[in-house]
Amino acid sequence: MIELPHSGLSVPHTDLHVVSLREAMHAYGVSFTAVIAVGQRVVGVAENDGRGGPTSFQPGASNVFTWRDMEDFAAQCRHGGEPVDVGGVLDCLVDEYDLARRIATAARLGRTLIRAVVMDRYPTNVVEVDPPATNAQRAALIAHLADVPVPDSARWEIWDGHRWTTLTGQTP
Repeated sequence: MIELPHSGLSVPHTDLHVVSLREAMHAYGVSFTAVIAVGQRVVGVAENDGRGGPTSFQPGASNVFTWRDMEDFAAQCRHGGEPVDVGGVLDCLVDEYDLARRIATAARLGRTLIRAVVMDRYPTNVVEVDPPATNAQRAALIAHLADVPVPDSARWEIWDGHRWTTLTGQTP
């Protein structure tokens, strides 16, 4: 199994992935449509209406990757060591794509990302920052984060160019 770096989803292979993402803000939440591919071949879309329901998979017309194929893939995946359903897998794949895109944009500007995550590694806040170059800068960033409201049991992590590393312990 391969653990994906941004979501913590363990997958049997990385051939199944998001190749584009369109999001829309609404008063009730964020909806999205993500194009899903296996290798270089588009096989369908993942959609979420942003109203709190599960993310769904709509296979493409070619039938090269069906709903059953998606269920079989999801059955092999784990998140935090636990089984995960199709909607959960799709949400993680969307997070992987979105965070990788945001990290690449930040890196081009000489910056990095920090995120507040809850126990299941779900990011609640993602912020672009200048990477702390010294222990004093790191301490100042940590001190600033103490004043940022986050959910109970959240912790802050920073992308170090290769992995997410812990900045702070969990909030009470």
